[in-house]
Amino acid sequence: MFDPNTRCVYLAELCPPSGFTLDRAIATTFSLDLLALLMAPVSMVFSDLQDREAPLQNPVALLESLRQTAGRFAVFCQEGRILVPRADTLLYSYLERAVVEVQPPGKGVFHPKVWVLRFLGEEDGQRVTLYRLLCLSRNLTFDQSWDTAIVLEGRLMDRKIGYARNRPLYHFLRSLPELAVREVSPEIQEHIDIISDEIRRVKFEPPAGFADELRFLPVGIKGYKRMPEIDHRSRLMIISPFLSDEALWPLADRGKDNILISRPESLDALSEKTYQALKNSGTSIYIMDSAAEKPENELEGWKQEEDEGITAEEDLSGLHAKLYILEDGWNARVWTGSANATDAAFSGANVEFLVELKGKRSKVGIDAFLGDDEEPDAFLSMIYPYRRPERSVEPDLVAKQLEAALNEARTAITKAKLFLKAYLNEDHTWSLQLKAPRKLQLVDVKGVCSPVTIKNDQSIEPLFTGDAVIFQGISPASLTSFIVFKMTAYSGGCNAGLSFVLNLPIYNLPEYRDKAILQNIISSRERFFQYLLLLLAEGYEDADGSAAINALVRDKGDHMLSSFEDFPLLEELVRAYSRAPKKIDRIAKLVNDLQDTADGSSLVPPEFEKIWGAFLSLRRGGVGVDLRSGGKA
Repeated sequence: MFDPNTRCVYLAELCPPSGFTLDRAIATTFSLDLLALLMAPVSMVFSDLQDREAPLQNPVALLESLRQTAGRFAVFCQEGRILVPRADTLLYSYLERAVVEVQPPGKGVFHPKVWVLRFLGEEDGQRVTLYRLLCLSRNLTFDQSWDTAIVLEGRLMDRKIGYARNRPLYHFLRSLPELAVREVSPEIQEHIDIISDEIRRVKFEPPAGFADELRFLPVGIKGYKRMPEIDHRSRLMIISPFLSDEALWPLADRGKDNILISRPESLDALSEKTYQALKNSGTSIYIMDSAAEKPENELEGWKQEEDEGITAEEDLSGLHAKLYILEDGWNARVWTGSANATDAAFSGANVEFLVELKGKRSKVGIDAFLGDDEEPDAFLSMIYPYRRPERSVEPDLVAKQLEAALNEARTAITKAKLFLKAYLNEDHTWSLQLKAPRKLQLVDVKGVCSPVTIKNDQSIEPLFTGDAVIFQGISPASLTSFIVFKMTAYSGGCNAGLSFVLNLPIYNLPEYRDKAILQNIISSRERFFQYLLLLLAEGYEDADGSAAINALVRDKGDHMLSSFEDFPLLEELVRAYSRAPKKIDRIAKLVNDLQDTADGSSLVPPEFEKIWGAFLSLRRGGVGVDLRSGGKA
C-alpha cells in the first residue's frame, strides 16, 4: 500500500476509464508549467498512447487533443506563479481560456493541488456519470520529486440528499471563482456549478486497505479557516519539505517515538529552541538519502534554460511529499495533500486541501509506511538521521535584499491591472500593446517582457519605463494573452533574476487567431494527411487502432506518410461514420477551418477534396457503401 515503487503517473491518472469520455474537469495548483498543462489533454483524449512525451516532438496529436478538450477544463493557479515554459510553441494560446489566476485575501497563497474530473459513459444501456478526485502534494509541473497522491473514484448516485462528508469538497469548489483575480468566464462558472452540485451525491470509494471514512480537509476558505488540530493520537509522523517552528510543537508536546522527515535546509532553519524541544521529546528526525532524491533525466529534445526565480516550493526534485500519520491505539489516520508543516498552512493564511483516510495501524500506520530498513525498497532504507550543523549559517543579507526586491516587483506587476490590446497594421501584421492604468516604475529592478509565443526571445521590450509596451510585427498566430516577464534586481554589486508568466486580459483579438494557429501547425499537405490519419485511428479500441495512433504520434516527420495512394480513404470515412460519427464532425471542422482562408485552403490536397466531396454526397443522399465491393448498397 505504501510501497515506494508503486508509482502513480500524474498524467496517466487523467485518462478516462475504458468506455468513458471526459466531459469536464477542474484543477488547482500553486505553480503551473504551461508545457506540462499541454500534456493533460493528450492523456484525456489518447488514453492508449504509450509515450506521453511524444506529442511534444510532433504536435499533431497535441493540437487535436487541445481542439477536442477546448472549453472542457479549467486550471486555477496562484497569480504570478506560471513558470516560463522551456519550449517554444504557438499551442500555448489554446490554454488561455482554461487558466485562471487567483489570489487569496491577506498575505497567504493559493496552494491546493487537486483535480476533479467528470467522465460520461454507458453501462447496460444506462448513462453513467463517474467522478475521479486526485489529491496531490505536487504542482502541475514536470516535478520529478517524491510526492504523494490519493486517487478516489465514485459514481454519481440517484439521490436527492448529498453525502455529508462531501460537503467540504463542495464548498472548496464553490469558493474558487471568488478567489480569481478577474471574473471567471460563463463557461468555467458552468463547470463549477455542475461539478460542485453533483459532487455532493458522489459515492467515493476509499483505496484498498482503508475504512470507508473519508474526510475532506479544505483550509483557508470561508467556513474552513484553520487546519484541524493534530489531536487524539499517541504517536505522530510528519513528512514535510518545508517547516516552521509553530507547526512542529505537536511533535514535542505529546506522543512517543514521533518522527519528522524533511529537507536538511528546512531543518537547519529551525530555531534552536524548537530543535531542542523535538530532541528532548524523543522525536526522531530524518532526511532523505541524496541518491534517493536524485531525479531521473529531464525531458529530452528541448532546449533547457537556467531556471530563474524558482522558489523552494517550485523546486522540481527532492522531497516534496506532505504526509501526516496519526496513530491512536490500534487505529491510524493518514492526512495528505498540499499543506506543509508551516504556520501559513495550518493557520489558514494559505488555501490548502488535504484528504484524511482511516485504517488499522498495522496496515496504514507509521511502521507499515516506513517498512524494514533491511528491505532495499522500504522507505526506511531511503532516509538517514539528520545531524544539525555545529554552527548556524548566517543569512546572506544581500541575497535576502535581492529576493525581497524581486518579490516586490512581481507583486507590483500583478497588482498593476495590466491589459493587452491588439492592433492590425497596414502590412497585415499585428501589434500588441501592453498597458496599465498608471505608470509602472520600480527602483533597482530592470525588467523585460515578451509574448510567450514569440520564439528565440524576439520582440522583447523593456518594462518600468513609464510608457506603454508595444510588440510590433506579430503574426496573427502569435497573438496571445500569455506574457513573459523577466526581471533582474541589483544590490551590493550582485544581481538576481526572476521570471514568470501572466495570463492578461486581451482586447481586439481577431476571431481567426485560432485558425491561424491551426494553419501554422498543419503547415503542409503531408502534415494534413498525418492529422487525418490520426483522426480516423483515434477511438478504435482494437490493436490496429492503438498501434496506428502510437506510430503516428512518434513520427517526427522523417518518415511521415504523405500520400493517399493505397489508402482506402473512402472506406475509412464510411467506417468512421457508422462506428464513430463524431470523427466525421471533427474532420469536417478541420477542413472548414483550413478552407476559411486562402493559405489554409492550399493545405487541403485536391485528391482529398475529391474523395471528401464524394463522401459528403453519399452521406447527404443516405446512401451506404459496401466496404467489401466498394459499390453502392
